[in-house]
Amino acid sequence: MLVSVQRVRAVAAAVLLLAATAVPVLAADEPILRGSVVTEDGQPFAVDDARMTIVAAEEGGVVANRFEVAEDGSFEVPLMPWGTTAAPAQVRLSIVGVVTTVVLDDDGCSEQYAPIAARTFDVALENGEDPQPIELVAAEELVARVCGGIATPAPTLPPTDTVGGATGAGATGAGSIAHAVLVALLGMFAFVIAVAGIGRNRRLAAQRALTTAAPTPRGS
Repeated sequence: MLVSVQRVRAVAAAVLLLAATAVPVLAADEPILRGSVVTEDGQPFAVDDARMTIVAAEEGGVVANRFEVAEDGSFEVPLMPWGTTAAPAQVRLSIVGVVTTVVLDDDGCSEQYAPIAARTFDVALENGEDPQPIELVAAEELVARVCGGIATPAPTLPPTDTVGGATGAGATGAGSIAHAVLVALLGMFAFVIAVAGIGRNRRLAAQRALTTAAPTPRGS
């Protein structure tokens, strides 16, 4: 199978263009939630996990993402432009620090404590404006109990402090879907390049065969 260079270039350009358009890019007016998190004594702490979930009104959609917290406790989280004054969206922030305290109980088990901060609040971001900055204060809470080398997770937060109807399994992040699409498109691009290489090798082999088979002109 022979593939022309022009056709390969055209297909490759189309694949790259499709990949570029498939990955969501934050718009210039994408709402940004800015905030900070500190311990009860006002000190920043090392963060092990930080997550944001935004739920649109009337089951209009759910997006969940992890985000980074700086060493000084500040953070910036891009949000979907969801929610109106009449039908606000709901944002859930959850920040868990690294284990800071280990206590041995009477049973010989170790209880691990870490600073935890969580907040659920409504937002109206349909006009693209940034929400009000938020300040979180983390309290030291039990995160795990280890007995005989087996860790027992701490109880989950009560239902009153969770996003209504949204669970970890049901919260589908747009970034994960875009990543999968990008991987598939790059795979297609690699396949096109491989096919082009096979076609070029066959053409070169055919040319060598013709050159070898051509009769050598006799001297006069």
